[in-house]
Amino acid sequence: MEILQAVNLGCNLGIFVFSGLLLLEVFVFEDSPIDRAPMFAYWTLRVGLSATCAGALLSVLTLSLPQWTEIFMNLGLALFFFWAWSWFTQYKRVIRK
Repeated sequence: MEILQAVNLGCNLGIFVFSGLLLLEVFVFEDSPIDRAPMFAYWTLRVGLSATCAGALLSVLTLSLPQWTEIFMNLGLALFFFWAWSWFTQYKRVIRK
């Protein structure tokens, strides 16, 4: 396994885990502000997060080695989904108080 392939694997694992956790936080657990969103926004977010999570899982399972620019983008996406999940869980804690 090459170094870039290992970095891509880690990034895709991060995308899979944190987009999946965000998907659970937004749509499965109660008291989500998304429940009050318009139907188009609700389904767009649901399908988008599901597709991102599934695509990251497929990249992990196939151990793909894309160009370095895509690996750089995957790193950004992994960090973004980590931030979004942590912000959303913190937001829900503040709202519950």
